[in-house]
Amino acid sequence: MVFNLLEKFFQKNSKILFFVLGFFLAFGFSLYASGTWTNPTASPPNGNPSLPINEGSIEQKKSGNLIVGPDSTSGVWLQADGDIFGRDITGSRGLFVNSFSVGAAGIVEDGYILESGSAISGSELAGVQLSLDGLPAGGEAGLSLRSSAAGTPREMGRLTAWAEGAWDGTAANLDSALRFYNARDGVSLEQMRLSSNGFLGLGISSPLAKIHLNNGGIRFSGTGSIGAGSDPGIFGTSGASNSLEFSVGGQTRLFINGSGNIGIGTNSPSSRLHVSGSVRATQFCIGTACKTSWTTPLSELPAGAMAGYCEFATPGGVQTGSVVSPAINQSGACGCQSGWVSRRTGDHQSQSGVPPPVIAHYACTKS
Repeated sequence: MVFNLLEKFFQKNSKILFFVLGFFLAFGFSLYASGTWTNPTASPPNGNPSLPINEGSIEQKKSGNLIVGPDSTSGVWLQADGDIFGRDITGSRGLFVNSFSVGAAGIVEDGYILESGSAISGSELAGVQLSLDGLPAGGEAGLSLRSSAAGTPREMGRLTAWAEGAWDGTAANLDSALRFYNARDGVSLEQMRLSSNGFLGLGISSPLAKIHLNNGGIRFSGTGSIGAGSDPGIFGTSGASNSLEFSVGGQTRLFINGSGNIGIGTNSPSSRLHVSGSVRATQFCIGTACKTSWTTPLSELPAGAMAGYCEFATPGGVQTGSVVSPAINQSGACGCQSGWVSRRTGDHQSQSGVPPPVIAHYACTKS
């Protein structure tokens, strides 16, 4: 009975039922299509759908990789794992920048930014995370740091690697230097250079020593040092102590205090030159008086010391030479001052006289 009624109902209302079924099918398909991404079929703006990327402020997400480029062999990749990289025209992984213009002057710079071990083979890039490749061969490869000033990008600093030789592939010609620049009055100037032989130049482009300063110096603020431990070093302290020390073998050998006093063997010099120990020189000058030797005062000589001399011919007691204190001519004989004793030190035969006399030599010994 029921089946007969349903059969009659469908026969009478078949057109209505087909219309209702078609409506629900179309509605369901439209819901499915609106939730599924389809690539644009025409150039923007007409072929640019509102999803998944639009100009709105609502955060949007994409679970897969995003490729900006004609295909997977070139362009910029934004990967779902967070990596950002590019593929150049050869398909090598990295970012290729070609004919990049900077500023109104139209400066053109060509170069590569390559990931380690990608487009360059060999061990020279082992452990390198960023490589800047200069063009043409043998040119400078560098990194420029810029900031906008009054709406114009201006260079604040630059680091470049510069070929010192021909850079023609011959090992002897593959020498390079690092050049460091900063801005002075709006102009980028090279301030420091590290040459291929390890010499560092400050204010000079051809350093001749491990550290070569041109028209400059080294200043200590607070406490500073050059060298440490048992190595030779210079130690400076500013402020109240204000001193400079020169150390060798881990000990201070020369000390200059804030008053300008210099101490050798002492860290507390009390005069312009204070030496703790012996001094040896070929000449000393006080003012304009310079001497190569000094006569010690007789009063400062120790007991037993010998000083002075005199010569007398014997027999006869005739003085034949100078008498030097403390020796004295004592009634035709060689005598000595009080506190000194005359002592005969030798004699010799005179070459004149008949018969030739004997010349006696005397000196004085302190009592």
